[in-house]
Amino acid sequence: MPKIVCDEADYRRFSENYFQSYKTLYDKVKNEIIEKILKRYDLKDKKVLEVGCGGGYWTKFFVDQGAKISAFDISPLCVRATKFYLKKAGLADKADLWVADAVSLSLKTKFDFIFAKDVIEHIKDDMSFLGNMSMLLKDGGRLLIVTQNSFSLTFLIESSFNKLIGNKNWCGWDPTHVRFYTPWSLRGKGEKVGLEVCKISSSYHIPYRLTKRLLGKVYEHRVFHIFDKFHDKFPINLFGWSLIIEMKKKKVENARVQKISRKI
Repeated sequence: MPKIVCDEADYRRFSENYFQSYKTLYDKVKNEIIEKILKRYDLKDKKVLEVGCGGGYWTKFFVDQGAKISAFDISPLCVRATKFYLKKAGLADKADLWVADAVSLSLKTKFDFIFAKDVIEHIKDDMSFLGNMSMLLKDGGRLLIVTQNSFSLTFLIESSFNKLIGNKNWCGWDPTHVRFYTPWSLRGKGEKVGLEVCKISSSYHIPYRLTKRLLGKVYEHRVFHIFDKFHDKFPINLFGWSLIIEMKKKKVENARVQKISRKI
């Protein structure tokens, strides 16, 4: 396990900025929807793996749900910030945390549930990532992925604008993103590694955050999230910028899944 090296001031500052970013209406609504989805599952005493723990918001959520939570991040700073956050909440011993790469991670443990929010769009070899997640799931286990959706009004407007100004490599709001997804592209990739989509949701259907580019300020209001009330209803569930996909591990031979994952 890599040694976590970072100054206390660094992870404290990171933690503050991390939770400050969660205060936007966009993130509040997105998180409300994700929590609603997660609470449909009985996670008490279930083995849960969180991929990309960030600053610990969701790690604590799983602890509060009574899950046996293991969480990791490729960034030592994120892992340290998560430990700091859990310690402040009096939950320092409630999660197993470490630094790791989601593509190369190898564990003997099989999990009931894997949570990967805003992770897959950062990973170059996404098929190896999905294959590894499939290997880490029990038969019938669930994987929840949250990512950006190119089948959305936000993508149509923002990608068109960026092409007009010459930014042909635009790939979302974060420069470390490497690709976009649609409900169908994720479904196809998942099926190749033994994962079937069981439910699709989405959020942020009206691109009001464009007001910052046009007017210098984001004008937020709950009315702009009217469609998010129907986040899992067809066809609205297909059109949100933030795509939420629930996948289930098919009951297939592990050897078969391993063979598939080695090919990709």
